[in-house]
Amino acid sequence: MFSRKKRELRAEAARQREIVVNKIWPIFLENAKSIKDAKNICKTLVIGLDSVFQMELKKKSEERSAEPLKTLKLDEFMTKGEDYKAEWALVEALTDESISTARGLIEGLEKELNRLTDKELLERKVDTLKTEWL
Repeated sequence: MFSRKKRELRAEAARQREIVVNKIWPIFLENAKSIKDAKNICKTLVIGLDSVFQMELKKKSEERSAEPLKTLKLDEFMTKGEDYKAEWALVEALTDESISTARGLIEGLEKELNRLTDKELLERKVDTLKTEWL
């Protein structure tokens, strides 16, 4: 009747309910001075958990970003084909660079292109603009 996945989900829900009833709730009954205090305890702990988790993610991210670009499985995620020839050529050219260096170089170039085009737009006269409505 129930699929294996549904049985597993129900079993997990029952296990978690037991944790709440037998472990968590008694701690609140013993330590919380009020309902508001119990809510604050929950919020404080969740904020702490999130903070430490984010610090660990940042550390892992920094470690991972120091690894070579070739360690990313880009071929599984990037679109292939003639329209993406430049992207693939860039990946190949930067394959031995660290992920953060490769990303930084490409992102830096994009910012430089934006700066140069913004500079040109400041200097370029409006009458040189090709319009579609004239």
